[in-house]
Amino acid sequence: MRRYQLNSAPALIRTELSKHRPRMSKQMRRSVADVTAIQELLIRRLELLDPELIPDATWTTAEVLVRGIDPDDEDYVALALHLKCPLWTGDKKLIKGLQAKGFKQVLSTEQVRSMLREK
Repeated sequence: MRRYQLNSAPALIRTELSKHRPRMSKQMRRSVADVTAIQELLIRRLELLDPELIPDATWTTAEVLVRGIDPDDEDYVALALHLKCPLWTGDKKLIKGLQAKGFKQVLSTEQVRSMLREK
């Protein structure tokens, strides 16, 4: 079985980032063109994973986990399960919902910032 690096992301990340560009532009106080350029730089550093490479059983588990929270996050949860790595998200509703269902491999942006400060 092929081992993926932790810089993997679901292939749908391009669509997801594009959808949030206006909000990110406002938060970053940058133009949409600047945000697009930054996103493209980051995406080039990622290995975009074809969803068909994730086993059906993993998809089933991810579907159950996001049910009642946000089904749009199923790809991210499935990838975290598949790679056995943490899911980093700023979505507090997702974090709380996943943790309530026993999914412990989720990190908030605040936790990631704290970890980076410790280095």
